[in-house]
Amino acid sequence: MSTPDTMNKYVVTATRTPTSYNSPTSYVVEAASSDDATDVVRHSLRDFTWNYVYQVKPYIPPPPGRILSSY
Repeated sequence: MSTPDTMNKYVVTATRTPTSYNSPTSYVVEAASSDDATDVVRHSLRDFTWNYVYQVKPYIPPPPGRILSSY
């Protein structure tokens, strides 16, 4: 089992199949590897029969700043 100091942050995007009818949802996950991050999201969604398509990428924090308004 990994220790917390070896954890990395990943962005896991899950899209329920069929993907043409469903919007993707992104999750920021702290895990030891990208496979572990996918498993964390898969178990959270209770996707034990692979009803979702997953994409994983490293988490890059946004630069400092804030949104003042949107129209």
